[in-house]
Amino acid sequence: MATITQLRALGGVIGLSLTSNLLNNHVRDGLDGVLSPRQLDAILRPSAIVDMLPGSLQSVVRGIYSEWYNLQMKVMIGFSAAQILGVGLMWERTVRKMA
Repeated sequence: MATITQLRALGGVIGLSLTSNLLNNHVRDGLDGVLSPRQLDAILRPSAIVDMLPGSLQSVVRGIYSEWYNLQMKVMIGFSAAQILGVGLMWERTVRKMA
């Protein structure tokens, strides 16, 4: 039982790591050529830097971030479905009682 719980926690960590990498790749691919390399590096750190960009670039950057957010939600839904499967495998017909 403890092993399954640890695997569930590990799955959550892997999901967060995966979506973080997806963000970096998606933003770099989507904004390459739109922003200078310096601007691109700056927006990958704190997202508040977007407000310092010119208005036309702000909408492009926000569009790329919103696409990533949608992708992140799809990945997390997939991991949640896997977690439900894991819970189903842990199900016991007779409940264990502490002595």
